[in-house]
Amino acid sequence: MILIVSIDFDQSTYEVANWIKYISNSDLLIINENNHIKELSVTIEPNGESEVKISTSNRAKIDLKAIDSIWMRKGSIIFEDQLNETGISQIDLISKRDISAIIDFIYFLLDSKKVIGELNNAEINKFIVLKEAAIVGLSIPQTLITNRKKYLDKYFKGNYVIAKSISNIQFYTKKFSCNGYTKRIENSIIPEEFIISLTQKEVVKKYELRIFFLNGKFFASAIFSQSNDKTNLDFRNYDQKKPNRIVPYILPKFIEKKLTVLMRKLGLKTGSIDMIVNSNGDYIFLEVNPAGQFGMISKPCNFFLEREIAQNLLSIENGKM
Repeated sequence: MILIVSIDFDQSTYEVANWIKYISNSDLLIINENNHIKELSVTIEPNGESEVKISTSNRAKIDLKAIDSIWMRKGSIIFEDQLNETGISQIDLISKRDISAIIDFIYFLLDSKKVIGELNNAEINKFIVLKEAAIVGLSIPQTLITNRKKYLDKYFKGNYVIAKSISNIQFYTKKFSCNGYTKRIENSIIPEEFIISLTQKEVVKKYELRIFFLNGKFFASAIFSQSNDKTNLDFRNYDQKKPNRIVPYILPKFIEKKLTVLMRKLGLKTGSIDMIVNSNGDYIFLEVNPAGQFGMISKPCNFFLEREIAQNLLSIENGKM
């Protein structure tokens, strides 16, 4: 059996599921907001043996031992109790802690299975990633985390500065805020004090690279976003009227080797990597997202990544990986 943990309305999840059904007759379970765990039975025997049986809101009955391979696409395992809060804050808090402990134990048991993605590491620390990237020899932008303008002025010395997301909001003042996308911050509107923010020296790019990594294999694309005012700082700020050109890209071997070392150090078997090639032809590493989107490069570049993931899950299930 194949288990996919995801979020509702994730197109990539359903496309991978369709490929699994097309390629084989393997049993498939998707857990998300619309098919959460309704009933649970966990045993821990004196000899250390454990058994976990679940029943989902869609009436699927599963023994954890029957699961052969897992794709941790997005989100987390969800229990019915998480969707029906009591409204009493302390009880809710205790309940959430208890459920979190149970989920951690389920992940602990699933860790012996074959997994694509990260069981308990969907979000990784961006600062650790940047430091590790620099240590393995990848170029990174000059980076400053601060909440004072004086440090910005001293560190960047008049260069253009961009703000990037730490979580959901990356730079906030009474006059200016950035949500989600990378944006340039204007020195004239920055107050002396602001919320702690991740800032970087702006890199003048020739084009962007989105690289999908799966079990040691790279699928790279070049995104020509620099000539569009809407996407020149962040191609995720899509221009539906004038889409960016996206083409397959062959990474230099020395970049592949460094990225491979980085992913191994981070403990990641899959992820979407963002890089920039600057005007001098240098490769600049930006970030990696273990659960990043890949649909925007799969189809334009004919990578068929959804099929690739399905085949990986099925080969794991059959013990061929």
